[in-house]
Amino acid sequence: MTRPSDPLLAARYTARDRLAAEVGGQVAMRAPDHPEFRAHVAEALLAQGYRMTGFEPLDPQSLSIDPAASVSLGRGRPVFLDSPAPSRERPQAAGLRALDFAECGWPALFEGPGPAWALIDPVCWPDALELLRDRAQGALCLYATPDADRQAAAPWLVPLSSRDPVSRALMALAPDRHAGICFQSQAGAMALRAHFRRYTMAWLPGREAAPLYFRFHDPRVLSDMAQALEPARFAGFAAPVRRFFLPLSPELSLAAHLPGDPVGPLDDPATLQGRLVRLAPRGRAVAPGNLHVTEAEFARFDRLKRERTAQSVARGLYRSLGQDKGPEACLEAASQAMRLGELHDMPSRAQVGALARAVLFFGADFADRDRRAAAILEDRRGLPFQRKDRLLRWLAMALGERGGAALAAPALRTGQG
Repeated sequence: MTRPSDPLLAARYTARDRLAAEVGGQVAMRAPDHPEFRAHVAEALLAQGYRMTGFEPLDPQSLSIDPAASVSLGRGRPVFLDSPAPSRERPQAAGLRALDFAECGWPALFEGPGPAWALIDPVCWPDALELLRDRAQGALCLYATPDADRQAAAPWLVPLSSRDPVSRALMALAPDRHAGICFQSQAGAMALRAHFRRYTMAWLPGREAAPLYFRFHDPRVLSDMAQALEPARFAGFAAPVRRFFLPLSPELSLAAHLPGDPVGPLDDPATLQGRLVRLAPRGRAVAPGNLHVTEAEFARFDRLKRERTAQSVARGLYRSLGQDKGPEACLEAASQAMRLGELHDMPSRAQVGALARAVLFFGADFADRDRRAAAILEDRRGLPFQRKDRLLRWLAMALGERGGAALAAPALRTGQG
């Protein structure tokens, strides 16, 4: 806890955001020592979307501090002597302008200018395999393998009609199963298979020697892909497609941007049954090819993934505690937990979820007010999942001490993750 008698400390910092934009400047604060000062600066930068990359203590006498800032220098918060976060457009904005998307229903898929198709994911819909392996349905596995286990993990290309068994079963699925994507195309089955096979692997920046399997057939991934890729590159991916159709769920990053009645992250998926996002690129396309993700594209993917993780954590809180805490509190706790997870190297869904419960019950500064919690977060000898488990045990104990033992039970879920 910072005290009025703490010395005035100053430092020069550098920081980088998720789009690799760099900023730097000078900062001052009253704090007992430089490690605490550094932690406050890092947290303040994270709140504005930056990761601190450099911290150099300075002699405060060398700085010219505006007298108007002196009132703030005793409050335990760093004062940036120049702005650390220049205004900039959100990374999705440019991608959204290059897209034509709106809400529709299942009939639109079968009334379009081209035949209807789907890329089905048996990982999310295992019951589909028996239907997909019936060659009478014309399904094609995108992986060139006879191995049944690998086929069960592969996307399958299948023609649709409004009455065939696959189409009827697909339309009946809950939208948050994320079992595949649909589209309209005049191209033939073998041409579509050859086109989409190019995109089953992706090469990430700095990892070109070890490509990863790319799940573009997951509606959540395709929704991100439409915004993260450069518009002409997404148009190249969509070259043989007239329109994509994605079952609408709160986990689609495009859902919040739909015109009219956008979908919120805490909406009940059951209320979205039968609703789709119709999606197509605008503008020119580059030639289709293997997906080598650029640094800027990877940063946009990462930001969208982080937003989805925060929303997933908020949904978990809302399902278990929403009636007591309310939706806004759950969303804010998840947002604060994402920043704490970044600061303390606890980035997984489970780890952020544990931090969010602590924030929801005890505030974002819970570790500043309880040294037991602070010791857990600051212990770098423990692996992140071990610190998560210890934090959950602390939370159950702290709730019991506060008279909320009945609320402690949902927090006691430990294990690697």
